[in-house]
Amino acid sequence: MENTIRYPSLQSSFSSTATASAAGVYAVGTGKNLVDMEIPANIGLVDLSRSDVVVSFRSDNVPTNNANAVLNQFLDLLKNGHTNSQDNSNYHSTAVFVRHASLFNSKKGKLEELREVQCLKGNLALYTRNMDDANAIKNRGADCGQKHRFVAETMNDIVGDGSEKSRQRDFELRIPLKEVFDFCNNPAYDTSDAGVTKLHFEFHFDKVIAGVKTSENAVAGGFITANAHAATGGLFPQILMSDMEVPVTANQADNNTGGNVNITDPLVTRATYPDLRSCPFYVGQLINHRVNIQDRTAPFGNAAVLNNNYRVITAIGRPAAGDKDRVQLTLSNENIPVLPNGRRVAPAPAQGQFVALDDSAEDYLQASVRPIQINSVEVQVLVDPSADKVANFTYVEYKAERDTYAARQQLVRNYEIPPNTRSVYVFFTPEQRESFENFLQSYRVSIDNQDIIGRRVNVSSSLDMDLKSGTLTNSGLRVRNLEEKVISTFASRSQGNDAGSAIRAVMFPCALKPNSQRLTLDLEAVTGQQLSGDHILYFETLKSY
Repeated sequence: MENTIRYPSLQSSFSSTATASAAGVYAVGTGKNLVDMEIPANIGLVDLSRSDVVVSFRSDNVPTNNANAVLNQFLDLLKNGHTNSQDNSNYHSTAVFVRHASLFNSKKGKLEELREVQCLKGNLALYTRNMDDANAIKNRGADCGQKHRFVAETMNDIVGDGSEKSRQRDFELRIPLKEVFDFCNNPAYDTSDAGVTKLHFEFHFDKVIAGVKTSENAVAGGFITANAHAATGGLFPQILMSDMEVPVTANQADNNTGGNVNITDPLVTRATYPDLRSCPFYVGQLINHRVNIQDRTAPFGNAAVLNNNYRVITAIGRPAAGDKDRVQLTLSNENIPVLPNGRRVAPAPAQGQFVALDDSAEDYLQASVRPIQINSVEVQVLVDPSADKVANFTYVEYKAERDTYAARQQLVRNYEIPPNTRSVYVFFTPEQRESFENFLQSYRVSIDNQDIIGRRVNVSSSLDMDLKSGTLTNSGLRVRNLEEKVISTFASRSQGNDAGSAIRAVMFPCALKPNSQRLTLDLEAVTGQQLSGDHILYFETLKSY
């Protein structure tokens, strides 16, 4: 019978020190990143292909303007060289949280070692996984905004109906061992024969932040949600999620009482949501309840805004009267807007009451002033006594060679291809999880002084795509995406589009030989531009165990 066992890391404390230095600008820190884990000997046959490293995170961030509210947070990772969180992009593999990794056992010593894990695994995942694959793997991770704009994020239990308050929770990030080490595709690893197995990871804890999921009010003054339907009679051609009906109580809509009146009526959306699961609001959400007012006797005179009324949604349901597809939001009894005597809420079709889900303090992403907490790191193994042991298990190890040089228009370099290499990958900006070389125009590859193509290959040409597809297939990888584009987290989550950046890479297969081969790599930038001066080569070599 299968049995899952968790073993804690040898270290007990970790830290993330990505911090906010200004509104919307964040700095990579120097956290405690080194982690050692051990799988004991003599626990039977372990299915490494279904085993994981599990990192438990927690964030106690609260909104600046109301500590009783709950932020809809998600785990994110700052990119090297990018200090603004809005430069972040979606990742297609959780292996990008690891920088360097090594795997050993007592019998054979080092089994596999991988440098700059985020570069190799992050880039390969962009070719072997499309957006749907990434969403499924991460279970509503950072890129799911492409499919649903207002999802409940992974670090919260979000309540969208009723009065039960949403709450933050610990989030376990799972990094499958097979996504870091190819050796861990072994379905029947015999720990009795191998002895103690040791894993050494250097994580990117210094770049971990908590992202905050809100809407983006910069789009047409609110956010035209695809889930919102037009108002009855077509009075509002643009129905924003922020638009709310005028208060039902007469004096709260038009004050002629002789004194001030508190606007305490629940808010009712002008947009309709036949399915509450499509509604962008949740219980515990912070909103800025804003009201446009004017003189009641001189329509549109002395216009003003009752602003900075930061309140918390305490219940979500349907209104007692009117269109049942609309949503009623009950708010907390603090910061209630006050309608002065002789004033009224701007009536339809003007935007009378509305809510703002963002303010400068919680604009899209927030790096925690108190860094996100890392509770624990564990290795979770699946023991399967019925597994069939594999004789002469074959796997690949990626041997890395990084090359830095002064920026130039063309580069010609010689490298040594190790024995038993079947494919070579060249990625740029190695410390990032995506390969950026904006001005790369073409390349040429020779092995042992023989041009493998016969001419220069232009980037993004059909020949380039064929070469990449053939290389990945040669490596036993299924090609799922040849867009060569990473989607911006900000664009996909806040604005609902597919804006992003192009990635650049060079891939080619090579003859499998038991001896070393000489590689000549010729890279050329577009006329008048220069190569950035930093790339890394991964040589995919075959090994057996």
